[in-house]
Amino acid sequence: MLKAIIFDMDGVIINSEPSHADAALAVFKKYNADVDISYCKGFIGSSTKSMCEDAVKRFGIDSTVEELLLEMNKAKKEIILKQGYPVIDGITELIKRLYKAGYKLAVASSSSAQEIEDTVKALNIKKYFDKLVSSSNVKNPKPAPDIFELALSKLGVSAKETIVIEDSEFGIEAAKTAGIACAGYINPDSGE
Repeated sequence: MLKAIIFDMDGVIINSEPSHADAALAVFKKYNADVDISYCKGFIGSSTKSMCEDAVKRFGIDSTVEELLLEMNKAKKEIILKQGYPVIDGITELIKRLYKAGYKLAVASSSSAQEIEDTVKALNIKKYFDKLVSSSNVKNPKPAPDIFELALSKLGVSAKETIVIEDSEFGIEAAKTAGIACAGYINPDSGE
């Protein structure tokens, strides 16, 4: 019996992938890294930290991963302040309906805990979620199943009692590896 629904955030609740790419490209440009949008798309569904780790090694960026990550997060925050949160049509209504129907709800995102908190507060949907789970709280980001396994544990439900709503290949792979049924949301900005 279905008891819980776990939502990815970026690409499912908000259409943030274009903002993330814009922020990353602006930061990479400061370091004269020869990076284009296709590089950023390769990390959709994974964490910004993973992209920073790869970029420092691959492009010889003269920065630590932590410093680069701080710059990326600052650039994303500036874009959100200017543009706001691009909400996916119909998602807040769906979340409210599922909550009223008695399902346990969680967000399990590769974004930081603060980004998740800021997003659900800004959209006025925090009260509908039982748990907010960030990949910063697990050892391995998506496509590893760690984030979904942690969400299951926090919700107190089994994989068979849960469904994940995901938009990225990495997220879908993570859900499947965790043994959770997954509904794929097709977001054109989230890659293939």
